Amino acid sequence: VWGVTAMAVSDKAFPTPPTSIKVVEQDDEVAFDHLTLYEREHGRELVRDLTAHIPIGTRVLIHGPNKHAASALFRATAGLRNNGEGTIIRPAKEVLMFLPEKPYLSPGSLREMLLRTGQEDSMPDERIMKVVNALDLDEVVTRVGGLDMEHESWDSLLSLGEQKSLVVARLVLAGPKFAFLDAV
Repeated sequence: VWGVTAMAVSDKAFPTPPTSIKVVEQDDEVAFDHLTLYEREHGRELVRDLTAHIPIGTRVLIHGPNKHAASALFRATAGLRNNGEGTIIRPAKEVLMFLPEKPYLSPGSLREMLLRTGQEDSMPDERIMKVVNALDLDEVVTRVGGLDMEHESWDSLLSLGEQKSLVVARLVLAGPKFAFLDAV
């Protein structure tokens, strides 16, 4: 496991934190070049001058003394946060997956939940069920009425552990070049 330490380095507040994060799309790597991230509310630095290169196939654990720093880096890489400055280099969003700490399962069928948009017709049921079986989720498929039964609220049907396992199944079925898991 490679480690990149993101640190809270200052309590110095900025009236208006810079919002000039540049995102560059480039295949087969994720990199951060002089990336500094600020807390939204108070403007304190969460990550200072991070420079790191993560080639495809590398596993990285991001940790540090501030639990918000890793989440900020996760969100900035996903394009959901711009309180900072520097450069983020990453592949196109089509080959990335971001898994938040708490899964969000939109209304619809289990098939729609497990597959990325556009995969619904090209992914054979045998492949889906092979992954479902490997994660011991067969009973979940039966309980919800199969792959194509639609539901409005998955929270009432599935435990948090089952929801997280289904998100992992989605990750395996999608096969992205890079996956980011926010496990704060």
